[in-house]
Order: sequence, then structure tokens, then C-alpha cells
Amino acid sequence: MGLRMGPGIRQKGSHSMPYESMHHHQSAAAAVAAGVAPNSMLDSLSMQLRDAEMRRTEIERAHQETLAQIRNLSGCARPDTEAVENLQSRARELEKKVALENVRCEELQIELTAALKAKAGRPSNQNMANCPPTSTAAAQHGQYPCSSIPTSASSSTVTWAPTISHQDQGSEIDIIMAKIEQVNGKCLL
Repeated sequence: MGLRMGPGIRQKGSHSMPYESMHHHQSAAAAVAAGVAPNSMLDSLSMQLRDAEMRRTEIERAHQETLAQIRNLSGCARPDTEAVENLQSRARELEKKVALENVRCEELQIELTAALKAKAGRPSNQNMANCPPTSTAAAQHGQYPCSSIPTSASSSTVTWAPTISHQDQGSEIDIIMAKIEQVNGKCLL
């Protein structure tokens, strides 16, 4: 009995992130570090996060299928021990892949939050018209004497939630997201 690889599951030895995605990820991180968060970068980070969540969901589905195959084989009168061992190895591999995708999702969520903060912290010329001039040093450190954040930017949140099948993963991500929102709230005051 051969192992069946589901769509979207990479074979052993393949890289988890193609060159184009790695390159884009690096340039997005550099833009966030520079305090520049254009809408296209926010859209790109959102799409990368959705893709990572879809990959995680697909890997979780493949893991569940593998566990079901193990149960079916183990329930036989004379189970094929080699096939069971291969499936158990596959299940462990998929568990590791899910963990990696969870980390990737968390990294992208943090990057997206940083990009949103960078965008919200960068005043537009229209909003700065009523503000008194500030020193260059204060402006570089985000210290503005009046609120220059438009209300639409200050209420920007991710309106979709990640798809999580395990309760413990959901609570961990909920805690992280609550901390991020708490930090955002403090920065916007």
C-alpha cells in the first residue's frame, strides 16, 4: 500500500517557501522596518497569511486522513506492520509541518500588525495640516503633538480569523492576537 500525497503537500526535501515568496517576504519585512507600509504590502501580507492558513488546513486534513489509515490498518486481523510504521512516520512529519505553518502564520500576523501600525503611525499631509511643526527627531520617533491618525486607520483590524482545528492552538493564537490588539490600542491613544 503506497502513501498518497494530497494536493498542496510537498514531498520530503522540498523547500517550504519558493524563491519568489521568500524574496517578497524579505522585501515586505524591510518595508515594515523602514516604516513604509503601502496598501499593496498590506494586501500581500494578508494574502500570504491566508495562503499559510490554507496550507496549514490542508496539512491538518492530510494528518487526519493518515491517522484514519493507521486506525484502519491497525484494526485488521493481520496488520501490515511496515505500512503502519510508514504511516506513523508520515503522521509525525505532518505534525511537524503543521507546527511550522503555525509559526509561519504567527510571524505573518505579527508582520501584518507591524505594517498596520506603521501605516497608522505615518501621518498624511492632509492630517498634518492642523498640527504644529515638530522637530525632525520627534517625527522620526513617531512623537507627534496632535493626533494625526485618521479614524479609518485607527480602527483597522483584520476582519477574518484563522481557521484552526485544535482548541489549544486557537487559544494560543487568541492570546497573541489579544496582546497585539492591546499594544495597538496603547499606540493609537
